[in-house]
Amino acid sequence: MNFTVPSKSSSNFYLTIISQPEKEKVIEYNKKEKIIFLNPDYIITPFQIKLCVNKSYHDILIKKSKTKNEKNNIIFTLTNEEKLDKSLKIHNITNNKKNNYYVLFIDMDKNEIENIIKDLKGEEINEINYSKYVNEELIINYFKIKKEEIQSRENGLINAIYNRLSTKNLK
Repeated sequence: MNFTVPSKSSSNFYLTIISQPEKEKVIEYNKKEKIIFLNPDYIITPFQIKLCVNKSYHDILIKKSKTKNEKNNIIFTLTNEEKLDKSLKIHNITNNKKNNYYVLFIDMDKNEIENIIKDLKGEEINEINYSKYVNEELIINYFKIKKEEIQSRENGLINAIYNRLSTKNLK
């Protein structure tokens, strides 16, 4: 899935899920600044990532970013944590027990992305199957979602998470 971010118009993003990649390759590529591996257990929909990438770049633009590093700022924005180190632990590749990852490529051309995906030796999952990687119970507990929030409207869980993330740090 390709997308751009209004607050950083010159950047292009490509988001996918890779199932069962070689762990050594994930560790190797995770060191690169323009690739982010995310634990799908804490992601309700791909739109959550798009929302947080946009918020992250907006925070950088208005100088309200919690970090100086773009990659870490995106990871921090995706979590419900107030401290960066806790955010990094959630999306740390060694904490991912199922060995499935959302992978966000930043400003990479199509051939480069395809070569990396091939080198990871995992299966790229199409957008239709993303929902099977959602761990609703873990997400409800992690984001401290109340039953009333879920039951009060259509797409209650998704909306509750988006509300948490979009209003994070508005104090």
